[in-house]
Amino acid sequence: PENFKMAASPQSEDILALFERRAHCAVHYEGKIYFWGGIIVETEYIRVGDDESESESDSELVLVRTRKNLPHTEKKLIDVYDICSQLWWQYPTTGDAPPPDYGASVAVLHDHIYHFGGYGEFHFRNDLYRMNLSSLHWEKIQPKTDLMPFPVYLTVLLPFANSLITFGGMCLEVPSNVLSEVESEYFQLKSIPSSSGSHNAFWEFNTDYMKWSHHSVANRIKPIYGHQATCFHKQDVLVFGGKICDVFSNHIYLLDMQAKVFKGPIQPPDETFPWPNPRILFSLSCLVEPDLVGTEINGKEVKQNLLVVWGKGPEVRDDCWILTVDQDLEVIHWTKVWRWDGRCMYIYTYMY
Repeated sequence: PENFKMAASPQSEDILALFERRAHCAVHYEGKIYFWGGIIVETEYIRVGDDESESESDSELVLVRTRKNLPHTEKKLIDVYDICSQLWWQYPTTGDAPPPDYGASVAVLHDHIYHFGGYGEFHFRNDLYRMNLSSLHWEKIQPKTDLMPFPVYLTVLLPFANSLITFGGMCLEVPSNVLSEVESEYFQLKSIPSSSGSHNAFWEFNTDYMKWSHHSVANRIKPIYGHQATCFHKQDVLVFGGKICDVFSNHIYLLDMQAKVFKGPIQPPDETFPWPNPRILFSLSCLVEPDLVGTEINGKEVKQNLLVVWGKGPEVRDDCWILTVDQDLEVIHWTKVWRWDGRCMYIYTYMY
């Protein structure tokens, strides 16, 4: 189509940003992966010392990192990778697009990409946007009530029935009376020199009624951020990793959406058991459609398989794992597939 631009020139500022970006969000829809937001981190050494001295020995080199917004996000261009053709494209979008940010969460529901939260211009955000995947038109959603989640980033956003669910994330300090109202906890982060912390509130946005609501969830996870979650089997959501009370985690939790209760944590039985190291900022994806789990194909019960890729713990994680698990979490088996080159993008093909 004439209004589509193929991002193919290696000299283009936009195409370089595709591969240098970080803390962006991505979602899969009908054979394409859509990327939005993120930042570029530029590094340079500058010399610091006595301005009156001409000798380099009287000064020192200091590494300076500068964060910049992606130039094409500011232009409302969305980056798309076509899995079949293995080509990158940049699509121009219209409407009220999310401002440049990083650490936001996205999900696809009813032919729309929903974009929630994020951090940009020194602010946490709790705005909700959506883009029509046919017209590529953005709109900022105005909820019908004043009840809203905390401004947050490094959270999760999941489609469920006609709703979107989100829980946990990093945010500013939340007053105790607000925490009591939404039945959640707040944990002050000691490793960050600010008033940032994490929470464990559980929110749902109903796309039919266009309003947010919070839920009472039993056995909920302690305040968490940097985790990942995916629809695991019909009424269940699986949660893995993150930082719980600012401690790296590799535990598994299962959220029963019907009963509104968390099951877990499920953790390695001992140090010799194959299990991914604790991590945040990783990718988690189902390899089997949730509706197929528990059914039989060729006389064998279909089990869910999840792919965990890369991430960051106390050190960078460049590995790839597949989790095989039945619908009741009674059979759990982790398989380390290979080391993962974090500089490149790969498509993993899975057949059961």
